[in-house]
Amino acid sequence: MNSELLSPGYIFLCFIALIMGVGLLQKLTAASRMRGPVQLMGHLRLDVRRWLYLVRVGDRVLVVGAGDGVITKLCELPVSEVEKTSEAKGAE
Repeated sequence: MNSELLSPGYIFLCFIALIMGVGLLQKLTAASRMRGPVQLMGHLRLDVRRWLYLVRVGDRVLVVGAGDGVITKLCELPVSEVEKTSEAKGAE
């Protein structure tokens, strides 16, 4: 019985189960962190290294530029402005 528990196949299966368990735990904790007051509303790739992001923080939306290792807040908008714009765009 003890020799079966130490067989390479059993050890390999335990190792794979451990990796899968850790991965599942990481996904669950990451999902719970995303329910906070900060939410990514959208993004746009400008070129290979530059992006624009719309980030909702409470009742404000930040327009953020990212590229070359730098993140810069470009402007701040009320959520109502962004929602009006997205509703108007959806109606077209």
